Amino acid sequence: SQPIKKCLLENGASRAEICGSIRRHSPTCKDIDIVAETLDHSSLKRAFEGLGTVLWSGPVKSSIFISNGGQSMQCDLWLVNSWHWGSALNYVTGSKNHNERLRGLAKARGMRLNEYGIYVPNEGVDLGSMRVVYGPTSAQSGGESVAKRIGGTDERDVYRILGIPYSHPSQRTE
Repeated sequence: SQPIKKCLLENGASRAEICGSIRRHSPTCKDIDIVAETLDHSSLKRAFEGLGTVLWSGPVKSSIFISNGGQSMQCDLWLVNSWHWGSALNYVTGSKNHNERLRGLAKARGMRLNEYGIYVPNEGVDLGSMRVVYGPTSAQSGGESVAKRIGGTDERDVYRILGIPYSHPSQRTE
């Protein structure tokens, strides 16, 4: 995973972090998840996809199959901008149960938490019932602002805004 991170940093990523089960220090690892911040998504995606066999490729997430020394593994890359680095890092690190718990806490407080940040819906708006595009200051639907973004640039924002102590990645098993 370190050679992949090095390749990303050498090809335009301003920062990159290995996430998922590796960042949580899990005893087993099924795949490699990496979050990378860049202004040039297309060239960084090309560099990443050149490291293995492309399984699929999208505007924000790409997946390759890599082989090294007789071992093969899937590697997923999440391309992010600086404004949602923290939320993406938290989301991709997981675990699934931890993410569900955090989203549940946010919902109970009238907020929406996802890989783009923490948003407070405008009065009377139900974000769950509409197609929403999340951005650096607000969430929009049909070109109209439907929620205000209140955090997510830093990973600790998520915990601070929810009013709970920061959870180290190795503790995010539940």
